[in-house]
Amino acid sequence: MFDRLITIVRAAVRPGGLFAANLLGVRDGYRADHADDFSFLEEDEVRTRLFPGWDLVRLDVEDYDGKAHSGPHHWHLFHLITRCPAALDGAAISST
Repeated sequence: MFDRLITIVRAAVRPGGLFAANLLGVRDGYRADHADDFSFLEEDEVRTRLFPGWDLVRLDVEDYDGKAHSGPHHWHLFHLITRCPAALDGAAISST
């Protein structure tokens, strides 16, 4: 499901356009109870696999003990901003 969503996002963002997301990391406390419900990613997946050929504008990583609405929680988050290139593999991208 997550891979399908990323494929849709990559197709929808126009050349030069930005995409921003907050993503859960593999050390996030929600993984214990929600591994089948959410996608939990390694940092290298966020950096290289999700948007190959795109420019990584910003990636902030948070990995800390804190609080959630349910009480104590370990947070592992990626705050991502990436830019779709003007062209992939030297070919123009249609903006239709």
